[in-house]
Amino acid sequence: AWLARYGWPPSWKSRTLVSRGVRHSLQCLFAVDAGRQRRWSLPSDVYPVYLELASGAGLSFSTYSSIDQELIRPLEDCDTILVTEPCKPRGSHLTALELEGLLGWLHKARHRRIVLDTVYDMALEPSVATRALLETQQCVVLHSLAKAWARPWLAGVALLPDDDVERLTPAFRSLEVDRTALALADALLRRDSEGPRRLLAWLVT
Repeated sequence: AWLARYGWPPSWKSRTLVSRGVRHSLQCLFAVDAGRQRRWSLPSDVYPVYLELASGAGLSFSTYSSIDQELIRPLEDCDTILVTEPCKPRGSHLTALELEGLLGWLHKARHRRIVLDTVYDMALEPSVATRALLETQQCVVLHSLAKAWARPWLAGVALLPDDDVERLTPAFRSLEVDRTALALADALLRRDSEGPRRLLAWLVT
């Protein structure tokens, strides 16, 4: 239902893993990469819970400022960069220069990953940056119904690169997910597909 709502191919179902939301997905990713001794770079000015979850998982990480547009700065000392799209708290999408910098950084090593938190995107279609980063097969896209449908902690997804499916599927399948919540999320995606548009219109009036 989520793939259909955002226009992704149904064949990507095996790449789309379920959680209770972005925080839940990040908890899973942080735990896995802490065990693999992978180093992340996290935004320091977006959402304090990022840093709390990473510290709780024992993850090795550094921070950067999204306000100062440091995303274009080379980050050679990390394996994964967590990015929000749109770039909160700037309230804007990634710039062409930032996207170019992230793509260039990924191109230097196949093991590198961008984890893209798209929960703040109220649009009903993926952004230019989201599509470009997904095409690299080095990007994990996180989303949930928390913002666009105003349903926090209901259900979320992690859309993975092909190379990460086998490694991460067992970790996500071990998560505790409420089946009743998933059924409600499915109904919202199928029967209230225009919900985000109506919510946004209400917010800006």
